[in-house]
Amino acid sequence: YGIWAIHVDSRGCLYLGGNFSSTSTGEWVRSFARFCNPVAQPNALTATGTSTGARVTWQAATSQLPILRYKMYRNGVFAGDTTGLSYGFPSLPLGSTQEFTVRAQDVTGRLSAPLSAIAIVGGDTTPPAAVAPTAQLSLPSVVLNWAASSDNVAVTGYRVLRNGQEIATLPSTTLQYVDLAVSGAHTYTVTAVDAAGNASLPGSVTIDVGDIEAPAVPTGLTLTVVGSDVVATWAPSQDMPLVGGTGVARYQLTPAGRPTVNVAHPGTSFTETNPGSGTQTYSLVAVDQAGNQSTAVLASVVVP
Repeated sequence: YGIWAIHVDSRGCLYLGGNFSSTSTGEWVRSFARFCNPVAQPNALTATGTSTGARVTWQAATSQLPILRYKMYRNGVFAGDTTGLSYGFPSLPLGSTQEFTVRAQDVTGRLSAPLSAIAIVGGDTTPPAAVAPTAQLSLPSVVLNWAASSDNVAVTGYRVLRNGQEIATLPSTTLQYVDLAVSGAHTYTVTAVDAAGNASLPGSVTIDVGDIEAPAVPTGLTLTVVGSDVVATWAPSQDMPLVGGTGVARYQLTPAGRPTVNVAHPGTSFTETNPGSGTQTYSLVAVDQAGNQSTAVLASVVVP
């Protein structure tokens, strides 16, 4: 088969063996193998600042051809080669931000795409920029949004608090939170956090979800027959002390099969004149100023 050789063309394809013509075109007459897949990048690159420098580590690249070495760069400038999976920089300016880049090189000399990471010498003590959240009520949720924070290295997430209690940690810049536990105004606070644990100043927004709490179920519904009439009495309901409650406005007493009667709060009784003989059933609900209704309570009485 003539001359056997190894050749890498302009595309980075590796040819093994064959008869390489001596003509001016340099054409391959025969070849039995070629490798055109790009060199794989290293994995999981991590750059960590030390007290005086930085250390860079990564996981091995798995490529079509064996990896010969890794080439290390600092701030875009070649720093050296290594056959290992780490590279140390023992002495760098304290407090400086350094970008480290590694490229895998296979046995043909081809290089992988670069992979980079950033480290702060002496550790990262700079917090991310504060965010300014906004809030919209979209029952049954409160929707929070904020613009992405910035950091000298990278923001890794956001902590969200409601009235001082943490409710979520997330990487995105929006949160839909079901907030129907308590009526009234609530304050949401968002803090940006980086990989070193530095937290930004908190950004807060307050939203009033209104009165979404139903009054308490009325208790003690009692039906008493007086002559041919039925007297209904009950204990008063409460719409407080729940925060934001607007207070009980009225009671709705509904005799079965007949129109509902509204009794203004604080009234707690109603007399139905001559409802007829037989079993009479009544339902009672409390209604607050916002229109929220309690669960109904039922009672029955036999009218002679």
